[in-house]
Amino acid sequence: CGDDGCGGNCGVCAPGKLCSLSGKCLDHPCGLVSAQGQCSTKFSGSWCDQMHLRDFSCSGGLVCGWDAVLGRYSCVEEKPCTPSCLFPDGSPRECGDNGCWGSCGTCAGGWACQLGYCKPSVGAECSWIDATLGACFGTVRWFCAAAKLYSYDCLGKEGKNCGWKPGGAGGGSFSCIPF
Repeated sequence: CGDDGCGGNCGVCAPGKLCSLSGKCLDHPCGLVSAQGQCSTKFSGSWCDQMHLRDFSCSGGLVCGWDAVLGRYSCVEEKPCTPSCLFPDGSPRECGDNGCWGSCGTCAGGWACQLGYCKPSVGAECSWIDATLGACFGTVRWFCAAAKLYSYDCLGKEGKNCGWKPGGAGGGSFSCIPF
């Protein structure tokens, strides 16, 4: 990283890193916390002050929030808040922050909360995905075996889509199907 001596640079360090005088990316003393700071809980937070991480705790009816006077996160008076676990279109969120320090729900063990939806990952708990029907997320088929989730990339392996494949007697399952 740093100046290349010819008016350009040798590269830029990743977030949370700092370019040393010798041109090496080192861990930043404040990590990913900026001078504006952040809240870590409803009653605590931190900010970066001249390369030093400063933590703070709130009490006496104050909570962590944006302080426009200081221009950073600090202890502020708690404002009334209406939690919401709905997307703008009115559909429900499965997981994540409700906007008032609460939760819209948690995902099964090993599942990730991404943009308000629980997304499976290989090796996670099966949750509602079973071995017989499986499930599709995009072009990837998910199925449960031995109480763990597995995936099969229909597009990458077969050039197909993942979708419902009807079976006998009104049954069927999610499988790799032509586009």
